[in-house]
Amino acid sequence: MIVALIVFLAILTQATVGFGLALISMPLLVAVLGIKTATPLVALIATAAELRILGRYWRSIQFQSIKLLIISSVIGIPLGVFILREVDEARKDVDLIVHLRGHMARSIAAAKQAGAFELTEHTLNFAPAAAAREVASRFSENRTMTLRQVSTKYRNPANKPDAYESKILAMMEQDPQQWKDKDWCEKVIDGDQATMRYLRPLFVKKECLACHGDPARVPAFVRDRFPDDLATGYRVGELRGAVSVSWPTRVTGIGEHQAEAMAARKLFGSTLSALIKGGPATLGEQEVILPPCDDQDILAQLAIVQDLWDQFAQNIDTIFAEQAHKSREFLPAMNFVLTQNQKLLAEM
Repeated sequence: MIVALIVFLAILTQATVGFGLALISMPLLVAVLGIKTATPLVALIATAAELRILGRYWRSIQFQSIKLLIISSVIGIPLGVFILREVDEARKDVDLIVHLRGHMARSIAAAKQAGAFELTEHTLNFAPAAAAREVASRFSENRTMTLRQVSTKYRNPANKPDAYESKILAMMEQDPQQWKDKDWCEKVIDGDQATMRYLRPLFVKKECLACHGDPARVPAFVRDRFPDDLATGYRVGELRGAVSVSWPTRVTGIGEHQAEAMAARKLFGSTLSALIKGGPATLGEQEVILPPCDDQDILAQLAIVQDLWDQFAQNIDTIFAEQAHKSREFLPAMNFVLTQNQKLLAEM
């Protein structure tokens, strides 16, 4: 009942003002169903709702005016899937580092309380930051992906952030609380070179204060080894730094996604035909045989969608036929959009 009410409110908003379905339904459905169930459910609901709305207003659409939006969609969908796959691997690596740091900090605190551990020059590598740095270094060996810990208030000079990391850390430090459960990912394009940058913020916990709180409590051998130590004076909950990952990627244009776009065009067209006339349709990795539709109301709506799709498909063909992907003005604009909207994406 709650799910039905959420969906009703979301679709009502979408139909009334033209947007808001995901904005309203996603956070509420995640709270009720969890993100793994809510995400595909919202995608299915949005598709059905948009088709219904488009079926009603399709004659008012100026396709020539939204030509760039079509191009952007053709680029953005496969590129987004590609980026998500890459970022997912980085997130898994960072999860390991973060969990390792937390486990080491808790274990050392418990051992010190029991009188079974003392931080000395010989046991320093058991410290969370030192242990995580060693693991990150091993992770980066023989891989194109570089993983390390960084902080503007570093103790080890090896953890000094580069210019890009400093910029992102400064942004996070402006409002640390909003980054408690968030991370940062961006595709940085420099000429014909592209690099993915990913940062997961780290926050100070109670166990961290033994080495990063009062400077007077820092062991003498640590002060001797790192005379320019900046990593003290912290309080619980403050931003300590971040785990930073970078790896090379490619600058992609619409031409590289032509095969994926045409495959998606073919899939949608064949599925729509199967819904109307019956026949084979691909759902995920399975092929199913759909019966012909005999409901006249549904057929009338599907006929409108078919007319809409025919025009849309023709526009896709025209875009590639005219080689719009070679436009010198379009590609820089797309690169700007991809690299300048990370704050908005993080909020979403």
